[in-house]
Amino acid sequence: MTIEQLIWLVPLLPFLGFVINGLGRKSLSKGLVGIIGSGVILASFIISVVIFFSLQGDTQKSHEVFLFDWISAGT
Repeated sequence: MTIEQLIWLVPLLPFLGFVINGLGRKSLSKGLVGIIGSGVILASFIISVVIFFSLQGDTQKSHEVFLFDWISAGT
C-alpha cells in the first residue's frame, strides 16, 4: 500500500470502531466492545508509526497531498 492509501486508515479505523460499537451496543458484550475500541485505536497508532518511519527515509523534505483549492483569490 502507498502512503496515500494508509493515511486514510488513520481516521477511518477509529470511526469504524465507533460505528460498530455504537450500532452493536445492545448485542455486543462489554468485553468485545472494549476489544474493538482498543483494537482500532491500536491499529490506527501502528499505521501512524509506519507512515512516520516510511517518511523518515524519504529524500523529500515534505510530503504534500493536494486535494482541492480552499480559497482562490486574485488572478
